[in-house]
Formats: sequence, structure tokens, C-alpha cells
Amino acid sequence: MIFQLTNFKKFEMSPLNLVKLFCFFLLSLILVTGCIKTSSLLSNIPTPPVDTTGTGTGTDSGTPAVTAVGIPVGTKITKTIGPAGGSITSDDGKVDLTIPAGALSANTNISIQSVTNECPGSVGLSYDLTPNGTKFSVPVSLTFHYTDSAINETDPLLLYNVFQDSLNQWEVNDVDKDIDSVGKTVTFYVNHFTIFSLEPGVYIQSTALQLEEGQQATLKVLRWVKAKKGQTTGNPYGLIPTQPFVDDQVRFWAVNGFAGGNSEDGFIDIAGVSVPYTAPAKIKSERWVSISVEVDQPETIRVGRGKIITFQNHTYRRSLRILIGNISFDVHFHITAIGLSDYMSKDDIYNDSADILVNVSHGFVDIPQANIVNFKPTLKPTSEGDTKEGPGWLWIPDATGLMNITNAVAGLDQPNQENRTIAGILVQSGTVGPQFTIFPGGGLSSYSQGGDATIGWPPGFTFVFADSAQEVDIKADGIWGYTVTPRPR
Repeated sequence: MIFQLTNFKKFEMSPLNLVKLFCFFLLSLILVTGCIKTSSLLSNIPTPPVDTTGTGTGTDSGTPAVTAVGIPVGTKITKTIGPAGGSITSDDGKVDLTIPAGALSANTNISIQSVTNECPGSVGLSYDLTPNGTKFSVPVSLTFHYTDSAINETDPLLLYNVFQDSLNQWEVNDVDKDIDSVGKTVTFYVNHFTIFSLEPGVYIQSTALQLEEGQQATLKVLRWVKAKKGQTTGNPYGLIPTQPFVDDQVRFWAVNGFAGGNSEDGFIDIAGVSVPYTAPAKIKSERWVSISVEVDQPETIRVGRGKIITFQNHTYRRSLRILIGNISFDVHFHITAIGLSDYMSKDDIYNDSADILVNVSHGFVDIPQANIVNFKPTLKPTSEGDTKEGPGWLWIPDATGLMNITNAVAGLDQPNQENRTIAGILVQSGTVGPQFTIFPGGGLSSYSQGGDATIGWPPGFTFVFADSAQEVDIKADGIWGYTVTPRPR
């Protein structure tokens, strides 16, 4: 493609205009009652935990999980709240405690301290509400803010409030909860202070959250919340670390809604509690895929202060990110302009170009200096008219031209987003505009025109990180641009 330059002086531009153009380019580039905790020397139970109950698939038996007490992290937030009530929020903004009027009989220093989460299978941090053992005349509300990724994409209906009792056992408070799936909050009502956590009742566990082409992960659908014998729904009950579903409860697995998956999004075994998922053999663009499983298991959920939701079959989901493997791109930069001689017919065509290699491996970008190739500029024709008596002009070749890349750095922009881009800055040196000898004729002496130092073109580059060829053309008193060609893998 060719763009007509009406004036070479415009192409050189003033220093101020060069700064403006460079800034414009950079801008586009960036485009439990009475619970008191006790200390413990017990080893932490890992998350996700292993099966220690030996009780098989029973729904109401097993030994409750016992762990050490969490270690404080972050800043302890303290506020004095009295009989009139009040609220307090954790330092990370993820937990709100609201104490209604009449819950306290006197002014009390209420604190929230974020601590490490020792509860098996729970998500995020735990929160220590103090003074431990504080009781309330009426329940107080404890609101957790969540994101889909933070709760492993568990159905919000199956989020539970778990707390650590005086024996360091974890218990589940199966009381009413209010769910705001738009605002991403779940609110529980509690009548005492101790350490609290947010527990997904059912979720899909994966051995890997990111997979490259052809890689495999094992997924398992797990059910963490079970009741102890002798206790009834509506009362606190023990959190049993492992109670997985059995195979005959699992109806089918799917990828992006396709049972068993497909070549575009990857394949998954259709049946079983634990199944392998294999990423596509070739990934055209990095993206998320949704893994889902339908389970045949009755659930009864208490929400909305007395409202009960029941269902027999339910679908659970989990997203995995599939990544393009190691890939290299050949990038060819080019500049084309017409009439840079600014004399006579002005139909000369100027070209300059350079090549670089961009390697991307596991999110890291490398541009080997040894692979940078700068081509000498060319001009056709190299002269016009009478280069002795005039009128006419003669091009004086130079080794660098408007493009002379000596180094380059780049990175992967927005590494956790779709349509990621590679953005880089080019280091250039010794670049000059074309130089001509002008022969005006009529007895006038010849003179030199052009050859002034200028910034290297282009100052930088950006392109989409995808397994496909791309072409970028930018007009700035001329045409300069680049083509991006992925190397065969």
C-alpha cells in the first residue's frame, strides 16, 4: 500500500509534532453458643483434604474436621458498638458484620481479624470475630462478598457458613441465608463470635486450572458438607472433610455444554465422579472453557428467612483456561512513502524495513537481539532529470534510513483476559531522513536537501496473541506498519 507524501518536511515534522505522535502511539499501545477457640499444635489439614473418615458415602456420619487455629493476616479492625447497633467491615472489604439494635446490652469493642483459612475445602480467608464467646440477644448478620472464581464457581445456593468451636472442630450452621447473586454476596445470621469461613457445599476440583495444547487434568465433583448422626437440619452439624458423590449419581460431564466435549474445546469422559479432561490438540486463541457435571442428588436449601428450595438434579460448573503453547512470531516492519525528493514530478517511492522474532513461552515474551535484521532503505528511481546541468535530483543512499532497530522489549498485556495482546517498544539509533542532491539548473549551484536525524519508525508495536497471521498499517504522513506471521508449531 502507498500513501502520497505531499511534502517531505511534513514527514520529518517538528519536534513538537513528533512528541505528539509518539504520545499518541503509546496511548494506543496501552489501549455456635458460647464458642471460644483454643490454641492447637495439630498439623493443618490440607485443602483440598484427603479422606480420613473411612465412612464411604454415608450422608450423616463421620468425624468432624479438626484443625489448628488460623494465623492473623492483614489489619485487625476494631469499632465500638452499643445497644443501638452498628456495622464493621474487614480490612479487605470482603466481610461485613451488621449488629442490629438490641443485640448488645452495652458498648462493646467489636473486632474483625482476617486469619489464614484452615478449614478443609473452604475458600478465601477466615475471619476471627472478637471478643470470642460474645452472645447476642438477637442474631447478627455476617455478609461475605464473593466472586465466581473465588468460590470455584460453586452455585451460591450451596455456600455455607462454617465456624470453629472450642474443640477446634469445624461446624456448619445450616440456618437461613440471603443470597444476592447480582451483588455477589451471601448473608448468614449468627448468635455468637468465633472464627468463620465460607464453605462451598459442592464444587468441582481440578488438578490444573490452566492447560496448554493436549495437556490433561483430572476433575472430581465433591460434596464437603455432611451432618453428624443424631442432629437435625436447622442445627449446627459437623463438617466432614470428604464425602464424594458416587459414580451412579453422576449423570454426565460436558465442556461448554457439549456432553463429552469436542475437538474445538477439548474432550472429557462423560461419566464418573473423577474424570480426565484433555485440552484441544491445537488452540487457536486463549480462552476459558466451562466444565459442567449433572448430579442426581436431592438437595434442600434454606434461604430467605424460611424459604426452602429443593431439587433432585443439579448442574455444577467450573472454568478452566486453555492456553496456546510455546509460539514464535516473525514480525516484518515496513515503511513506504512517495515524493520524498519534493522536487520535479515527486513520483519517487521510498521503502525501508526490518525484521524481528518474538518468542512467547508460558506467558513470557523474548525478542532475541541476534534475530533483529535491518534492511537498507531503497528509492526508485534513484535520480530524475539532468544530474549535471539540471534541473534534476540525485538520491544519496545511507545505511540506516528511517528504520534501524537495535533492540526491542515486549510483554504480554492483560495476561488474565481474553484477546490478550503483545505490546513492545523498539530501540532505534542513527535513523535519518532521505538525503538528496538537488540540481536546479539555470546556472544555479546544486545543494543538499534532507538527511536530518529523526526518530526511528515505528517507536513500538502491538498485536493480538493468537495463532493467526495479522497485518497492522498505520498512516502518519505516510504508510508504515508491520505484518505478524506465526511460525509453524
